[in-house]
Amino acid sequence: KGNFRSPYSAEYMGAQTDDYSTLSSQNYLALALTLLYQQSGREEYLDAVRGILDFTREWLYDSEQHRILHHWMDGAIAQPDHPEYFCSGCNLQTLYVIWYLYREVLGTSL
Repeated sequence: KGNFRSPYSAEYMGAQTDDYSTLSSQNYLALALTLLYQQSGREEYLDAVRGILDFTREWLYDSEQHRILHHWMDGAIAQPDHPEYFCSGCNLQTLYVIWYLYREVLGTSL
């Protein structure tokens, strides 16, 4: 679960394989799946959202810097020498996805 491929910027970033996903693509998909769950009540959508958030936490979160890095590429987390390494907008978007999921959909607070 999680780590859905997003090839839209793979060539620009220098990906050598199709093992490439960005934080923004994970956020967009998580939000779309959250809305699908909210409208349908189908648990598989909520499970997919949890998988995306688990992937983000386990593979993109840098605990030393306390931030989520830009992408996963060719079996590794973003590196400082990549064209994109960190995106504050994507980090803010992740917070929104989590807030919306917990407050507006699940009716709980963080």
